[in-house]
Amino acid sequence: MNTDSDGEPMHEDTGKLHWNLVHDQNTSGLVLHELCQVLPDFLLERIAEHPHVEPRTLVRLSMHHDADVRAAVSENSNTPPDVLAYLLKDESADVRYKMAENHNLAIHLLEQLGEDENPYVSSRAQKTLLRLQQGKFVEAQFNYGATYEERFLEGL
Repeated sequence: MNTDSDGEPMHEDTGKLHWNLVHDQNTSGLVLHELCQVLPDFLLERIAEHPHVEPRTLVRLSMHHDADVRAAVSENSNTPPDVLAYLLKDESADVRYKMAENHNLAIHLLEQLGEDENPYVSSRAQKTLLRLQQGKFVEAQFNYGATYEERFLEGL
């Protein structure tokens, strides 16, 4: 039988309801925040990934005991910058590695991870930075100044 965070037994219907709420893209941030008090870790990870999760919920989850939950927090675009800076110093190399492979992380944070004490984390961050730089170079090669429509109209 499944139990909630207090060790109380959860009924099967309650578990299904929680599962559905966490996976529903329309669930409000307020509901997700309240659910953090009763859900098992694997569903907290889904909350940390949810597009409507509130920053205050991400702050709470950034201090969770489970590294997978903290890693999910680091990947959410709603995560406040100060929380990301806090997670740079996370005790789990897995959390820092997950951050190091995130192409959406701010450059200065990736640069800090490039200096990480763990060689896997620092190497991954350096590779991510290199790919980002290569991507900008490729985009610049194909920037002709005028849009496709403008060039098309000029040709008429």
